[in-house]
Amino acid sequence: MTPDPDTSLIRWPGGPRPWRGASGVVAAIAVGVAAFAALRALGLAIEPAQALSFVLAVGIGIASAGVAGRIGLGVLAWVLPVGFALHAGLLTLGIESFGLPPTVAVVPASASTVFVIAAGLVLLGARGPGHAARLDPWAGRAVFALLAVLLLRLVYAPLLQLTPQEAYYWRFSEHLALGYLDHPPLTAWLIAASTVVADREFWVRLPAVAAALATVAYVAAWARELGGPALAWRTALLAAVLPYFALSGFVMTPDAPLMAAWAAALFALHRALTRGTFWAWITAGAAVGVGLLSKYTIVLLLPAIAVWLTLERRWLATLRTPGPWWALVIAMLVFAPVVVWNAQHDWASFTYQGSRRLAPDETRFDLPEFALAIAALLTPWGLLALWQAWRARGVAAAGAPPGLGAGARRFCWVFTLVPLAPLAVASLWTETRFHWTGPIWLAALPLLATTLGPLPPGSPAAPTRLARIVAKGWAPTIAVLLALYALPVLHYGVHGLGDSFAHHRYVETNWRDLRLQVQDLENAVSRETGAFYDPHGDGALDTAARNILFDEPAHMYEFWFAPEQLAGRHLVLVACRRDLVEDPRLAPQAVRLGPVQQLHVRQRGVHTRDCFARVLYGFAPAGQ
Repeated sequence: MTPDPDTSLIRWPGGPRPWRGASGVVAAIAVGVAAFAALRALGLAIEPAQALSFVLAVGIGIASAGVAGRIGLGVLAWVLPVGFALHAGLLTLGIESFGLPPTVAVVPASASTVFVIAAGLVLLGARGPGHAARLDPWAGRAVFALLAVLLLRLVYAPLLQLTPQEAYYWRFSEHLALGYLDHPPLTAWLIAASTVVADREFWVRLPAVAAALATVAYVAAWARELGGPALAWRTALLAAVLPYFALSGFVMTPDAPLMAAWAAALFALHRALTRGTFWAWITAGAAVGVGLLSKYTIVLLLPAIAVWLTLERRWLATLRTPGPWWALVIAMLVFAPVVVWNAQHDWASFTYQGSRRLAPDETRFDLPEFALAIAALLTPWGLLALWQAWRARGVAAAGAPPGLGAGARRFCWVFTLVPLAPLAVASLWTETRFHWTGPIWLAALPLLATTLGPLPPGSPAAPTRLARIVAKGWAPTIAVLLALYALPVLHYGVHGLGDSFAHHRYVETNWRDLRLQVQDLENAVSRETGAFYDPHGDGALDTAARNILFDEPAHMYEFWFAPEQLAGRHLVLVACRRDLVEDPRLAPQAVRLGPVQQLHVRQRGVHTRDCFARVLYGFAPAGQ
């Protein structure tokens, strides 16, 4: 009997003979492990050996499962880049983090990767003859994408060294406070809580992974209320793979908790503003408060609330209920630590953020860059889809599941365009950053999700030509995005391509190697002078910025260190530009200066960059 397409389970590759799918998995694992061991025995390096063994394992596995003729290139484009990156990452993780021999580490790497690829083939539609298609293929695609992105984050979080921004926020966590100059304190608090386990990259980034999961959960729950389960799956898929949302879950910056708080606020505000329920208002207040502890940008939701109530006057009566005012109280109570810190520090953070945005030192017309950043965050195809969603605003959008009505679309547009407007206007005279509009697009995700298509049964409108084009292009767009995250961003970021490692300095300078060389220099100074300034290896707490030497801004370092604190000490100056350690302004502040030493930084045996160090003996701050 043919299964009902509404309720049928996704079938294992191999159709009516499921044992063939199981045999394909076993064969792939066995071939992958054996091929890697043989190639290593022949003297091949780990990286080419794992790549060749991966290709052989996948080929044998697909052939053994009996699905070679039924897997399209589109399905392979989704699963193979993810599988390759996971295979390489798990192998490296086993070797470097767990100390396993390569021929042992390849066993769990191959097994895990093969199971993920098999799951991808199942979820993306590799079926035996006679199996009915699923009602909504985007549900399977969403599950695979969510699984793939989560696994890539977990595997590569301990392998990629911290970006400079992450290292800066980790420094925040070493100097815990109620607030900071650049941003509110939640990022530092989360890193401090997570790194109680260990001061390693994985634990620094774990809160970002959790925040990304919370974001997907909230936007999916909100989309389900707007348009049902199909819309929820599609919205969750976009929240997992569009560039801003995917990358925010890979690195621990204030954008990660802000993204989760913004998603929770949208979910709660929609309920509060369309139902007027008290507890929805309470949840919304807490979410906005948490967002304010992450980044001040979430305040842009407030004018969106005002515009919504202006357009939907029937809900103005909700302002006469306790809910909105209790929400405001709760938001301010959650945000209170930041206010206290600012009051204690001459309102430094509020002044800094306000002057930098509203009265910059130099004016610049940044609107073109602002538009390019949006195109990068949403992808060009996402922009086309947004235009299609706008054109369909008067009727149910082509491809939209029944239930996404005019009111729901209006809510999405208001909470997208109103917060976007102030940033667009500011770009007329001041610099804007690539990621500033990122969380704003959470409100547009259900609109974009309606353009994925195809039209389900019962939709009230036939798709236009543009709607068909947009729907057809989403699958390859998402496949490209997954491949970009898996290969150029993560795999190349860790493993590189020989000498071209030098082109990935941002994430692969290998600060740990640089730190070890600087520690050797410190030890030499201590032997020479009898003064050891880092007896416990806690150099991070004893690392200052160049504001100590020059009258230059150094953000939070200005709060942590003052020049007079270091008077009389010997300083090790480190920079990755030679001219900085040869600055003529150094000599008057030293009893004497040591020679410039060149530090060759290497990552997995490959030279990445040169930095320079110099000892300043007997620091005498300028003006003293």
